[in-house]
Amino acid sequence: MEFWKQDDFRKKTYDQLSKDFGLCGIDLPISELEKCTTQEELNDKIGQQVSQVNIQRLLYIIDLKETLNNDNTSLTETMVIRVAYKVYLRTFFVSKYPG
Repeated sequence: MEFWKQDDFRKKTYDQLSKDFGLCGIDLPISELEKCTTQEELNDKIGQQVSQVNIQRLLYIIDLKETLNNDNTSLTETMVIRVAYKVYLRTFFVSKYPG
């Protein structure tokens, strides 16, 4: 993911992840996400917060199918990709249609 190397995009994605998790009552500070230096570390950090109690609401907020809650590693990676995609779309449309 070449775009992931862009600091601004990565920060916006972390911010959105923190907000989405916050809507589920999960404290996931941006400062903790920024400590992750690899995708695996980020997946682990997110995976530690996901449980059977909060997974359905989290999938709904992130806008993923509720049937994805089987494999924790691919689930967390899918969450990050989906949130990054939302950030990308928001950035794209704001730059195309400012105002």
